[in-house]
Amino acid sequence: MYGYHKMKRGLITALVLFNLMPAVLGQNAKRALLLLEKEDFLKVEQILLKSIEKDSINPSSYYVYSRLFLSGSFPRYNLDSGYLSILKAIDHYALIDVKEAERLNKIPVNDSTLSSQKNMIDSLAYQHALKSNTEPDYNLFLKKHPTALQVKQAKTLRNQVAYQEAKKINTYQSYKDFMDKYPEAAEFSEASGRYNQLLFTEETKEGSLASYERFLKAHPRTPFREMIEKDIFEIMTANNQKASYEAFVDRYPSSKYAKKALDYLYYHQIESGQSPADFLKTYTAKDIAAIDSIKKNIPYHDQVLFPVYDNGQYKFIDQTGKLAEGLNLDSPIDEVYYCSGVGKDFIVAGKGEKRYILTKSGQKIYEGRFETTASLGYGLLKIGHRTNHGVIHRAGWQVLNPTWDDIQLLAGQFLT
Repeated sequence: MYGYHKMKRGLITALVLFNLMPAVLGQNAKRALLLLEKEDFLKVEQILLKSIEKDSINPSSYYVYSRLFLSGSFPRYNLDSGYLSILKAIDHYALIDVKEAERLNKIPVNDSTLSSQKNMIDSLAYQHALKSNTEPDYNLFLKKHPTALQVKQAKTLRNQVAYQEAKKINTYQSYKDFMDKYPEAAEFSEASGRYNQLLFTEETKEGSLASYERFLKAHPRTPFREMIEKDIFEIMTANNQKASYEAFVDRYPSSKYAKKALDYLYYHQIESGQSPADFLKTYTAKDIAAIDSIKKNIPYHDQVLFPVYDNGQYKFIDQTGKLAEGLNLDSPIDEVYYCSGVGKDFIVAGKGEKRYILTKSGQKIYEGRFETTASLGYGLLKIGHRTNHGVIHRAGWQVLNPTWDDIQLLAGQFLT
């Protein structure tokens, strides 16, 4: 019986001590804070170490430890140690029960004091990064303090500093490095523009066809694609040979300039005596979208249209009396059409400064002051005003400005 009563008293004592433990730990933390105010650092650390040894779940002791490491005259002052201590305190605080939280609140150690301590340390670390104002220090702050209130500002400033550094170096690689590291940066768009420009300049500095084509193959989504395709078109077709235009269309069927190449090819085919229908069949089979704009004019190519004046407008009919759709003109037309009709594949209308050249489908291809028009062949049309001459293509784009005394096409290739 004696042994039983002795064991029972031991259990009761242990339970009492266990229940008193949080209160004792809280008193230790309170005492340590008082000694901290007196800067008795040795005793503060002794109390905290004993307290943590007794109970590893100890938010109050780690809170005081954080305060200790941030005391200005503490020999081992350390911002990082203070931060790690407050993070432990916060983690441990989440594990305690309501009664212990009530006891710690009297110190006070609670959500508010713990958050306040953490925020204060975050702020000190941010001020350090702000003072140095370098990319590495901002990144160090962001790495060590990922939940700080200043994260957004730190990222903004970090990105600004990093971008300025990329601009100092000013190579396409420096901008690429910046974009790879900080894709969310406000400066990303500007960096992208500079990167693309410098990359294009560097890789096409030869100005050769080969360099342009290599660049497009390596960078198919470049914002300079249209400009590069224009250069490629001009280089490839400088000899004005049919094979050159065919090569361009085959290699760049989706290019804006494929339409220009097709315009040349269409008139090359007509000049060689082949039918427009054959041309249409060939390039429709190749599934080139630009052919659609040529389709509109092909039905009228061999037709003679005759003008009919109706309700203040000139309309046009073919030999069967069918009305041409979309060709209704308010302006006067050249008198030659009254008798012979429109046999060519364009119509001249208007007067004075408002003279027009239109396709038979009604598309305006030129507007300005001119008195004469003369076909040079291959779709080229010479426009004359007094002694000044220029050249347009019948598809609607200008070849030479109207500043030349006279213009001729030599060997079907060269304008002189």
